[in-house]
Amino acid sequence: MNFKKYLAFNGIASRSEYWGVILISWAFAAITMMLAAGFSITGYLGMIIGFIAMVVVNVLTIWAGLATSVRRCKDAGINPWFVLTLIIPYVNIVTTIVFGVLESKTDNKV
Repeated sequence: MNFKKYLAFNGIASRSEYWGVILISWAFAAITMMLAAGFSITGYLGMIIGFIAMVVVNVLTIWAGLATSVRRCKDAGINPWFVLTLIIPYVNIVTTIVFGVLESKTDNKV
């Protein structure tokens, strides 16, 4: 399986691919937060390791989510700049759902 596809901004993403990336990103973030909390109990070194793990996982999942959202916008035939609404609190929940339910345009040749 080619994981580089999920970090690229070119091409298109189907609804199932979009939801897969979103749900896996949320799962990875939740697991990492639980592990970081567990590491923080062990002392300062554990807190540092947990913090570094959270930063790395969050950067990767945010990048994958943004890249997939841009490709999903292209697939749905809307302007990819709508991805910027994902940084607005509460609006991002609605935007995520809307991106996930929009139908694909059949004439996309991106």
